[in-house]
Amino acid sequence: MTIEPAVLDWAIERTGLSLDELMKDFPRIREWVENTSQPTLNQAQDLAKKAKIPFGRLLLQTPSESRISVPDFRTVRNLSLETFSPNLEETLAASESRLDWYTDFAEEEGIDGPPFLGYTDASNSPEAIAARTKEVLGLAVDTFCKALTK
Repeated sequence: MTIEPAVLDWAIERTGLSLDELMKDFPRIREWVENTSQPTLNQAQDLAKKAKIPFGRLLLQTPSESRISVPDFRTVRNLSLETFSPNLEETLAASESRLDWYTDFAEEEGIDGPPFLGYTDASNSPEAIAARTKEVLGLAVDTFCKALTK
């Protein structure tokens, strides 16, 4: 099967492994990179798994950009990240899938959302939000401190 060279390079890079390391699982990978041979369907599927991408992305003409739908707060000095690790993307996708499932489940079972959901917005101070959250959750500083020392 034919994989565009740019897409193949991108998939290989996403694995985080060198060509030498990938040769253990894909003995002819250098030939694929040099475009003297192509992977079989099964080999391409295995490469997609190793790169943690859907198989269909290997069939594109150009590598597609990965997008995540939540902010990544692991940055330094609030600099945005250009790329995300396959593990982060996989974790976020799994979390979003679980959240979607639970949302449907809770709706079917008549389970209400948390009482504090949507009770505040960016116009409130962090102190006011924290105080309201403690109130809604029934938390008191002295109770919390006592629980820590037990």
